[in-house]
Amino acid sequence: MGNRPEDDPRTLIFVDMLGFAELTRRNPTRIAEWGPDEHGFIGSTTTLLQARLGGFQRVLDSIVRKQSQYGGVSAHVFSDCAYLDVDTSIRAVEVAVDMMQEFIDATVPVRMGVGRGTYYAFKHSIEKTGSDIITKALFAGTAVVHAFTAESCGGKGCRVFVHRSVEDDLRSARYADPLMQLPEELAGIRSEVCYLPHDVHMDEMDGRYNRKRIVDQDLLILRRIEAMMQESEPMDEKVRLQYTETAAAVDRMRLRLRRGTTLEEAAMKEDEINDEVDAAGDQGD
Repeated sequence: MGNRPEDDPRTLIFVDMLGFAELTRRNPTRIAEWGPDEHGFIGSTTTLLQARLGGFQRVLDSIVRKQSQYGGVSAHVFSDCAYLDVDTSIRAVEVAVDMMQEFIDATVPVRMGVGRGTYYAFKHSIEKTGSDIITKALFAGTAVVHAFTAESCGGKGCRVFVHRSVEDDLRSARYADPLMQLPEELAGIRSEVCYLPHDVHMDEMDGRYNRKRIVDQDLLILRRIEAMMQESEPMDEKVRLQYTETAAAVDRMRLRLRRGTTLEEAAMKEDEINDEVDAAGDQGD
């Protein structure tokens, strides 16, 4: 007797914001007030807590909108974490790459796990009685466990860890290209997703004198990571490890993609190109 259709395996992505507990402790309120200063001025501003949580939700909303064109996606979002169901392992890996790039661009540090298995969505509801609101998202299955296991394997940094259930599924589909082996196995997890763009390319961004600046995408990712670090200062070494491990993983991804240059050489090339752009612009002024 075969499995029922509801037992067919699916692949889930579990995404979790890094350092949310410490972020909340350091920013206990949504709004921070200041003043009066020496001139008697007072004011208020939103804290990093709201900025990062808002950025987290915006990226998830963006991914859901985009995936609605490719078969849809179901998402269960809980404050600083979420499960996304996109059905196949190939699609899940591609969505994870897109999502990680968007999170880094928004300077929101996250880690993900991808797992495959059974998945049962029992109930989703919002119940309001007077001033009481009860939100329910009841779901279970081995895909849920496997995705969480991959994310929580002990690896640090903004990375996408892959459960063996997904490895096997991708291997059977002959689609293992985005995967790279971990330096060492972590709690049974052997691989992660390379989320750098496959082609070396540079994008134009507005720079000084309104000229277009050429920006290496690998270096831009590392600059976003550096921005996250600066926003999180001061931090202890346990938190700092999340960012240094991200940079180390990016370096391995560059090696995996055979970039052919070190990060230092890439930065020098970027500077040389921009110097040429400036020189040409000065001659045309």
